[in-house]
Amino acid sequence: SIIYVPNTLKALHAIARYRRLQRATEVVAVTGTNGKTTTKEMIAKVLEKRFRVLKSSGNLNNHVGLPLCLSQLNGEDFAVLEMGASQVGDIRQLCEIALPGTGVLTNIGPAHLEGFGSIEQVLKTKMEILDFVDRVVLNRDDHLLREALNWKEFHGKDVLTYGLQEGADIRAENILSGPEGLSFKVHVGGKVFSLRLRVHGRFNVYNALAATGVCKLFGCLDTVAEALEGFEGVPMRLEVKHLRDVTFLSDMYNANPASMEEALKELVAMKTQRAIAVLGDMLELGAYEEKAHRDLGEMVARLPLEVFIAVGERMRAAAEVVRSTVPERDVIV
Repeated sequence: SIIYVPNTLKALHAIARYRRLQRATEVVAVTGTNGKTTTKEMIAKVLEKRFRVLKSSGNLNNHVGLPLCLSQLNGEDFAVLEMGASQVGDIRQLCEIALPGTGVLTNIGPAHLEGFGSIEQVLKTKMEILDFVDRVVLNRDDHLLREALNWKEFHGKDVLTYGLQEGADIRAENILSGPEGLSFKVHVGGKVFSLRLRVHGRFNVYNALAATGVCKLFGCLDTVAEALEGFEGVPMRLEVKHLRDVTFLSDMYNANPASMEEALKELVAMKTQRAIAVLGDMLELGAYEEKAHRDLGEMVARLPLEVFIAVGERMRAAAEVVRSTVPERDVIV
């Protein structure tokens, strides 16, 4: 049958919200600048050990993807949903559809600044989630999120913090990185356990801690180690690939200054002989665009890289900085 509606998008939102209201599913919403998709996948992985779970497909995290996912609710105990934003009001709109009870805040950084205008507006938008959730899992090492803990919007919430620094409710230490991935100790609620991950990048420690926080809230900490040890990562997010004697670090899905920095750090950490960085333009940075690329160029100049390949018009600014700072460095534009 065909149903005529004056606005298909509003109809999709109404269907998803109605389906949500008809079910007693616990909705966990994951937002932040970086790490949303991987964190969402890790949370779903650990919860699936004990509960029926619906999760966002891929990174379908906007005003179309989220309601499409939510419309599939069919008796699951949990829905783990990624929430993206490119302008003020986006998170509020998604929360009005999904009605989350738990919010996970990964970090705040310069991304989509064409729509937001400033990093302060990025923070304000992500914090729209606080008008809906009762429980919050938050990265305490992120200075903007840590400072925001003093906001009145957090009063009365059940807040769990995570990080590497003292003071976090859930903390990682003794982090080791090797060819097979990461290993570290997790301190939570007076307990300590070991965690091994088959993925690379120090930021994945944070993602795993966020998943641990959600499990702490819902009484399933015993599922974390086994579940995450089998986690194989997300395509195009710092994937490690091998071809003969060459190791490729593929981080191609999206790029902003913070994600570029983390990828470059991991490239250097994995270096055995020569390191070649192939970097493309960072988009949607608005007035911050040229400065962001020049700052990236300064970082590339400081790192022990043999070759820098700059792809795109915007990345020329980074190449200029590298050429002027390290004339002997091979730079290809």
